[in-house]
Amino acid sequence: MKSGVTFGIAPQQLHAGYDELLALWKLADDLGYDCGWMPDHFLPLAGDEEGPYLEEWTTTTALAMQARHMRVGPLVLGNTFRNPGIVAKMGAALDIVTGGRLEMGLGAAWFQREHRMYGISFPPVSQRIDMLGEALQVIRRLWTEPRVDFQGKHYTMTDAVCHPRPVQRPHPTLWVGGAGEKRTLRVIAQYADGWNCSVDPEEYAHKLEVLKRHCDDAGTDVDAIQKSIYFVLGVHEDGDRAREIARETLGRFGVQVQKALIAGTPGECVEQMGRFVELGVSHFIVELQPPYDHAGLELLAEKVMPELR
Repeated sequence: MKSGVTFGIAPQQLHAGYDELLALWKLADDLGYDCGWMPDHFLPLAGDEEGPYLEEWTTTTALAMQARHMRVGPLVLGNTFRNPGIVAKMGAALDIVTGGRLEMGLGAAWFQREHRMYGISFPPVSQRIDMLGEALQVIRRLWTEPRVDFQGKHYTMTDAVCHPRPVQRPHPTLWVGGAGEKRTLRVIAQYADGWNCSVDPEEYAHKLEVLKRHCDDAGTDVDAIQKSIYFVLGVHEDGDRAREIARETLGRFGVQVQKALIAGTPGECVEQMGRFVELGVSHFIVELQPPYDHAGLELLAEKVMPELR
């Protein structure tokens, strides 16, 4: 991600079709948003399970070809769904076909229903996070080394190659989503280039202190880790209407309950985001639910983004 404060979109699908997603991405690209992110799930997280839900990687690749400027990536890939060697190959290919615009987000995965549905193993959370740590090591090494031998508890690579490598050097940013204090933040301190979560500023300040302690233990620099927040947006010239929009959007998120919330007039949104900037956040991601709030994205781009860039 380029330096300074940047902005992205992360549209949840929840029965949205490709045409709706494409219109949203084109709008965001035209408005100057910096990155388009997509969640990685196999079915809607609320409402009718038989409603449409496009597979993330294929859809992101298609949308990336329609965006002229935005960087692209998953927010975040469920690590349990794919072997990390395959993910490294997928990521390298997408970075190449987009001319070096990939942002790679990974997480331990959490939604048990979709694992059971497809017969995917769903180990305890501690094991899933350990698997994530190994996966990050494997992907980074495959992107930067000519041949890789890796013997972990969960993954094994034998004389593995990944050619061609990504365009970006030394490699695309490896983001990790999550805020678990004992394990997830430790994995981020050890292996990640970027950290994404969705909490309010007070909790974020606390989580940041925990991350700093893990970085001290790991001998890494917390300031070198890029930091992003994804949030539910309600922006309107009428502050009361803005907060109503945010509540309506939040109510459509189904099983996902913990969300950062930015809501108010453009000036109030600048103030709220500014609190995160003071804590080191440099990338803001609007998490959207259909029907997508095009007017809100336009107002954010017109009156909020210029004040924070």
